[in-house]
Amino acid sequence: MVFRSLARLAALIIGLAFSATAWSDDEFPLRDKYVKAGLEMMELPTLAQRFDQVVVVDVRSKYEHETLRIADSVLIPIDDVHFLERIRALAAEMSKPLVFYCSGRTCDMSYRAGLIAKYHGLNEVFVFDAGVFDWANEYPERTVLLGEPLGDASRLISLDRFRRHLLSPEEEL
Repeated sequence: MVFRSLARLAALIIGLAFSATAWSDDEFPLRDKYVKAGLEMMELPTLAQRFDQVVVVDVRSKYEHETLRIADSVLIPIDDVHFLERIRALAAEMSKPLVFYCSGRTCDMSYRAGLIAKYHGLNEVFVFDAGVFDWANEYPERTVLLGEPLGDASRLISLDRFRRHLLSPEEEL
């Protein structure tokens, strides 16, 4: 039962990779709110270009991080009770700008992480709000899937295939 639930969660996480590219009108529905709050965004090509000059911080859960992540990213879940302490220590140790990311365009964890960091005096803070799925599709060679280099974005499950594997609430019982 636990394996089945974990497998479904992994399929959900990987399947969402393709839903992230389906946005048309309001591609980043949360962005304006957080830009007005003073956060700076880092776009996909800029992150790729500056990859070695920044510290990429994954603020999702350990399970999500181990499933699919940006290569060389540092895991500091936003729900960690020592989140602020850990990002301060990381910023001091690395002396590089921090770039927070999460699942993608409708996920607000990276935005909230950026606000926490800025509010507590960390100045070189950016949010990569395109998220891990856009990154995996564009830079599979710098992506890790289940502990191994992704290498090829076609290894990710399509949104259509993901939907075919979903169970209805009635089937859960």
